[in-house]
Amino acid sequence: MTTTDATLHIASMIVQCLPAAQSALKLLIESHDGAEVGAESEGKMVVLLEATDSHQIIEFIDRIQLEAGVLAANLVYHCEDTEAQPTTQGVRYEAQRIY
Repeated sequence: MTTTDATLHIASMIVQCLPAAQSALKLLIESHDGAEVGAESEGKMVVLLEATDSHQIIEFIDRIQLEAGVLAANLVYHCEDTEAQPTTQGVRYEAQRIY
């Protein structure tokens, strides 16, 4: 079995917005692959984000900051996790029936 280095970037951010814009903003955030709203109260959301590189995180924050009704979008936490992951390249699997 071969391995490949996979890097996962995990980030959290606080988004402050006008209460009237919160529902639409939450839908926009959660439509982004790897993003979810982890907690919220009126005008505030904690956003969790997974990405394959830090540029994706910065681009996401920039995009959210430009949305109507957003007062602030600030990075709170960022972690880069690199771990060797097994791959199936060059590996042959044989099916076996179990009765």
